[in-house]
Amino acid sequence: MQLQPLSYVSDTDKDLFNLALSRKIALVTDDVKLVRHSIGTISTEFSPFFLTVFTEAGLFQKNEAIQKLETMRSIRNWRNNTIYLSAIRELTLGKDNNI
Repeated sequence: MQLQPLSYVSDTDKDLFNLALSRKIALVTDDVKLVRHSIGTISTEFSPFFLTVFTEAGLFQKNEAIQKLETMRSIRNWRNNTIYLSAIRELTLGKDNNI
């Protein structure tokens, strides 16, 4: 698999992208620019997707997962950015209704 050149992302993110591409695995990231570069190439998820997976597996109740997302939002200073909005929508409406 040929390495893909990426603009405006860190060298670490470039390496992670190319690792995901070569191994045909999803990339979990909070870099919105990297997600945009990945469209049509590799599958990507924002880090809060684990909250949905754990909720679906019965490890968290939905309200507990939302509370953890709110904590992440506060710590990471996400306010109303794409990461938070997609995660809250996924947790409240389900993955198939994500933006």
